[in-house]
Amino acid sequence: RNLSKPHPLFADLAMRRAITMAIDRNAVVRGIFDTLGTVALGPFTRTQATADTTIRQIPYDRAAAESLLDSLGWRERGADGVRRRGARRLTFQANLPSSSRARERAAVLMQEQLRAVGVEMTIDRSEFQTFRTKEVAGQFDADLAGVRVTPSPRGVRGWWTSDAIPGGGTQNSWHYKSAAFDSAVDAGLREMDPTRAKADLRRAYQQVVDDAAAIWLYEIKNGTAIHKRLVLPPWRPDAWWLT
Repeated sequence: RNLSKPHPLFADLAMRRAITMAIDRNAVVRGIFDTLGTVALGPFTRTQATADTTIRQIPYDRAAAESLLDSLGWRERGADGVRRRGARRLTFQANLPSSSRARERAAVLMQEQLRAVGVEMTIDRSEFQTFRTKEVAGQFDADLAGVRVTPSPRGVRGWWTSDAIPGGGTQNSWHYKSAAFDSAVDAGLREMDPTRAKADLRRAYQQVVDDAAAIWLYEIKNGTAIHKRLVLPPWRPDAWWLT
C-alpha cells in the first residue's frame, strides 16, 4: 500500500523481499489452476509484444526469507508461532473481494506459506464494491488485486506510473511511485524502434520487480470449448472474439 507512505511493515524493501521470498508462487498457481495458469512475471502478460520472460525474479527461498526476517529483528516467536519484535507481532491483513474464488484461494495458500516462516496474514473479505472502495482509498495493508492489461504496453502507464495514483489518475491504487520506473516507461512508449522500445520497457519491468512492489501471482490461460461442426479461423491471444 502506498509505497511513499506505506504500511509500517512494508516501508522497508528488505521486508517486502522477505515476504516475497516466503511465497511459493508455483505452488499457488498449481493449487488454484492446475495447468490452466502460469506464474506472472511482472506488470505484463506473455502475449504482449514487449513481454520479457528473462526478467530477474525475487526467488522463492524460505530459508533466505527466515534469515532476512531474523536480520530485521523479528527473531522471537510466540506460542502461536508468530514472530515478534519486542511486544509487536509480525502480522498484516490482506484485502480481497469475496466474488473472486481464485484470489480467495490464493490468499489461503499464501496464508499457510507465510505462517510457516512466522508471519501472520489475516484475510479481509468483502463484497466487490466495498473491496474497491478500500482499494482506492488505500485502506488496506496488502491488496489482492486483479489487473487486466491491454494488448498495448501503454496499459502499464495507467496501472503503475506516478501519474496514475488516485488524485492524479485512477488506477494506481497501490500508490507505487518510482522515478526510474516512470522514466523507463515514458522512454519505451515514445520510442518508435521496437527493439529499443522493448529494452526501455524491460528496464521498467525490472525496476518494479526489484522494488518488490507486488508479488506477481498468476496469468490465467483461458480455455474455450467449441463444437466440432464449427470451422474457425486462427484466434489472436489478445481477443478471442475478434474473428
